[in-house]
Amino acid sequence: MLTNNIYIFLCFIIKCINLVYFGDYINKVIITAAGMGTRMAPFTKVCSKALVPIFSKASGKIEVVPIIDELARNFRQIGINDIGAVVYKDDKHLIEHLKQNGISLFYQNERLGFGHAVLMAKKFSEKDPFILNAEDGILSSGYDSAIKIFEKINPEALLILRRVANPQRYGIVEAGEESEIEGHKVYKIKGAEEKPNNPKSDMALVASYIFTPKIFETLEKASKGGVLELTDGISWLIKNNYSVYGMVLNNNERWLNVGDPQSYFEALKYSFEEQQ
Repeated sequence: MLTNNIYIFLCFIIKCINLVYFGDYINKVIITAAGMGTRMAPFTKVCSKALVPIFSKASGKIEVVPIIDELARNFRQIGINDIGAVVYKDDKHLIEHLKQNGISLFYQNERLGFGHAVLMAKKFSEKDPFILNAEDGILSSGYDSAIKIFEKINPEALLILRRVANPQRYGIVEAGEESEIEGHKVYKIKGAEEKPNNPKSDMALVASYIFTPKIFETLEKASKGGVLELTDGISWLIKNNYSVYGMVLNNNERWLNVGDPQSYFEALKYSFEEQQ
């Protein structure tokens, strides 16, 4: 019996060492790419928002690449190769493009919200924690730090946050206790609300998260038919006392958003200048 217990203990230690050195705890990413992209029309009437181009220097020279390709490259660069995307069923051009890039596809037959799109990929990661990223934004850096923080505190959800000057325009969190992990401010999240008149902080959600599979269950419980937003699932977690934390991006980490013309211009400018 003692020998068996020692063996179990050694296996646990080896697993912990693997997590520290190889980061194999989180090895899946879901990219939601089924939105209409109305704020980027008329471009998005002829081309998916996931194919909006940004600048990249992955090949050693400055190139123009679809944002979803740059997202996939960034995740593969940190060792995450199991990538799934939720696409609208009739987006044939995007579907064909992703098939050629080794990305697993899941289909949204009706555009019923961000949360509904996430549920379409439940089978992809129903037993494993995963990164969730919308197709219209990318972090300049910080994914690796978010993974390390998630693995250290082991919450049900880690939200990625940025400080904004006009919080009334964004989804804003209400923060609780503060700590510092991996060089980042990390907060226990007490609540979240969309475009509040009286915001409780200046910390806005960006469309990048890390979840355990619990989020699928909470989205199903939060669903009342019709449109289902991701914030519905996050709010359910918080109200039912599950651990939800937020990591605030540092000044040298940017959320590059291509979802509207002004943000897209700023993302293009930043991505080009950073390649110089």
